[in-house]
Amino acid sequence: MARWREALRELAERTGRSHLAPLLHTLTRRCGRRTDGRHRVVLVPVGDLAFVPWAAAVLDRGVPAMDRLVMTMVCGARQFIAASELPRVGPARTALLVNGLTGKEATWAATGLLHEAVYPDAVRPSTEETTVPWLLGHLSDEHFDVVDIAAHLAADVTESWRARIVLPGGGLGIDRIGALDLTGEGVSGASGGVCVSLACCASNVSLSHPDEGFTVASAFLAARASAVIASLWPLTNATTGFLMTVFHYHLSVGREPAEALRRAQRWMRDPDRRVPGGFPEPLAEAFADRVARVEAALRRRGDTMTSPAHWAGVVHMGR
Repeated sequence: MARWREALRELAERTGRSHLAPLLHTLTRRCGRRTDGRHRVVLVPVGDLAFVPWAAAVLDRGVPAMDRLVMTMVCGARQFIAASELPRVGPARTALLVNGLTGKEATWAATGLLHEAVYPDAVRPSTEETTVPWLLGHLSDEHFDVVDIAAHLAADVTESWRARIVLPGGGLGIDRIGALDLTGEGVSGASGGVCVSLACCASNVSLSHPDEGFTVASAFLAARASAVIASLWPLTNATTGFLMTVFHYHLSVGREPAEALRRAQRWMRDPDRRVPGGFPEPLAEAFADRVARVEAALRRRGDTMTSPAHWAGVVHMGR
């Protein structure tokens, strides 16, 4: 793990210096900024650059790119244009929270806390209900502003299009995801854009076609999700749950998905991180205790949640 973190640090420094620093210099000279002073960029990485965690790329004076830029990743211009034609993601009125993990792993997913603290009216299937037919039926027949799925992902290193989300009793493949229409056309009350967050290991990695969009994440974009949150490498269930919890808090108070993710990643980076202010007190105390226990356990192994290994691999796709 120490070698992995060191390699990640070197990659972040090299790509920041060679790619993003010149881009930021050009943006500063020629383009306007958002009201918060940051530039909004869409990156279309080609080949092996699709594996780079651009949020952690180091700019001048050791500043990570996420402090200066609000970033979106796409597999190609056509994908971005298609997503930009969909409605914006707004504050969620309806949410679907799916926990496909089992045993002790399931307790670390963000699902329960999101239901209690962020989306109290969400649809949350039981363990017995969390099957492929149940999920496909609800995604086909109902409209949800937010869909959060915590599960393992089964990858195929030779044919990336065979990757699938592992649920009790079977797997949800890319072909069946891409055939959905998440916009809910024809469903009463469907109007806003859909944000899908995937707490699934390496949900935006295509080993055989790294820049051609053969991923579970891009399948949800093909299903007309306006935004997808996905990952470039496996993260621990605990740190993924923390990051997703904070992401959804910021999303629920009206921030766009890319900005909500940026704030969640900054929260992970902050050694003095605090529980989001909108959490009810009993839940806030329990969440803070969990975060402190995981951070202490990591530090005993020479690690910390501030490391990019625990947050930089999560990316925003779409609009």
